[in-house]
Amino acid sequence: MDAILGDWIPLTRLSPWLDPAGMTSLIDERLNKLDTDNIMTNRTTVDGLQIAASLHAFIEHEALPGSGIEAVEFWRGFAAIVRDLSPRNAALLAERARLQAALDAWYAAHPGPIADVAAYRAFLREIGYLGVAPVNVAVTTANPAVGGTGIQRALRAQRRERALGQFVRCALRHRRNRRRRRRRTR
Repeated sequence: MDAILGDWIPLTRLSPWLDPAGMTSLIDERLNKLDTDNIMTNRTTVDGLQIAASLHAFIEHEALPGSGIEAVEFWRGFAAIVRDLSPRNAALLAERARLQAALDAWYAAHPGPIADVAAYRAFLREIGYLGVAPVNVAVTTANPAVGGTGIQRALRAQRRERALGQFVRCALRHRRNRRRRRRRTR
């Protein structure tokens, strides 16, 4: 294989993409090289948001070029989404904390396995963790464009995951090729 490809792609560079175990070790190797202190402290302010410098550089120099989206347009839209969803997110986190505190208190008062399941369910309804099941519910797949069957939704989710994986691989390949071009020009 090396003889066919010559100096272009050594087999050792190609094998992680062919072997899932090799890909896992490659990802682990890259994660180990990350300087987590700098990731968390180096920030760039864009449209009122504090963005990790490494994420900002990745978006602007690797993800957006060729996408047809300008960096200013992307960050403005992203900041608008964050501002719109932040109050709702804060409310959901507060509700989660309230539920967790109630559950912690109940488990502290009732250590060990749950002895009275009916009392436990009543407690969960009381704190709002469980709701009353609706009586008349009709589930239909009359409009598959809206929901579709479980299989259709699962396939759409798989396609989204595959597309995300392809995007990540493309971004990594783009980064690697750019580094190679830089090395050749030196």
